Amino acid sequence: MAPAARSLDEALVRAFGAALRGGLLRPRDPGYEAARSVWNAAIDRRPALIARCAGAADVILAVDFARANNLLVSVRGGGHGVAGFAVCDDGLMIDLSGMKGIRVDPTSRAVRAEPGITVGGSTARPRPSAWLPPAASCPRQGSPDSPWAAASAT
Repeated sequence: MAPAARSLDEALVRAFGAALRGGLLRPRDPGYEAARSVWNAAIDRRPALIARCAGAADVILAVDFARANNLLVSVRGGGHGVAGFAVCDDGLMIDLSGMKGIRVDPTSRAVRAEPGITVGGSTARPRPSAWLPPAASCPRQGSPDSPWAAASAT
């Protein structure tokens, strides 16, 4: 089992938090409780640190920090988390829920959705009528594992 973040060097934790564009949360910080919660209220785990990633550079920093400090890692996408794998106890939760960008290349018919986008968020955005978002029964369900499908408008 990975050591709790409270055993980490405080200066290392502060430097890590300062380097993240999205910020770092600890149990004593405002927003921690909301950030650690997922749709399934039966999941009540408490990560020692939550990295609120704003982009790929933050994700790389978080993975590197966890590896260097032997921390258990969990990854949160859109926040649905029915099985609870998005939240760990005493480790580093890498929170991707703020990464909600969608890019459409109409020429190649490719769509890139960042991991924080949810099915509800993807259907609420304007898009060419030929693009279909992934189907799901819950609008809070994340889309990272469900790339959009291009359907011919004709």
